[in-house]
Amino acid sequence: MVLAPYLHAAMLIWSPLAAHDYTKVSREETYDRYWSIAYDMETVASDPHEAPLFDGPTGRAQTALLMLAIASYESGGFRADVDRQDAPTGDGGHAWCLAQVHEPYARELTIGPAGRVSCFRAELHALRDSWALCPTDGWDPAYRLTGYTVGHCEADEPHATHRAERATRWWALAPWLPPID
Repeated sequence: MVLAPYLHAAMLIWSPLAAHDYTKVSREETYDRYWSIAYDMETVASDPHEAPLFDGPTGRAQTALLMLAIASYESGGFRADVDRQDAPTGDGGHAWCLAQVHEPYARELTIGPAGRVSCFRAELHALRDSWALCPTDGWDPAYRLTGYTVGHCEADEPHATHRAERATRWWALAPWLPPID
């Protein structure tokens, strides 16, 4: 699918490496971790066993971008201390990994090298449930995302709006184009 470089570029714009000085992780380590995050997101988004949130030839890329935008907010900018699967890191000890998933989705998480991939799978499953909970006639990812952000459907919910707008602004500025065969 060759999506990781596109996702990596978005990450660098949304959360510049200089913003991570407080985590005591070097810029080089952060840069490499961002690549790893982008590749793990591509793994989940391109998996033929996982249905994307959006239809069409760019549906998987749009799904990955929205998931990444959500993770950027949920993790405070892809913070290294949140990028772990061995313990909850947010919401008073109830949210796990970069996507800050809660139960029952947290049960899907794997400890170790496959942990981030399982995090993104759990995020996608939670988002699919949110999409089913909050259907729309048109294209409104912010409204559909409210099942994920607040647990029920709500118009103009700020957390969902910020996450969806981050992805849609990036897509409008730099849409992903599939490679030419």
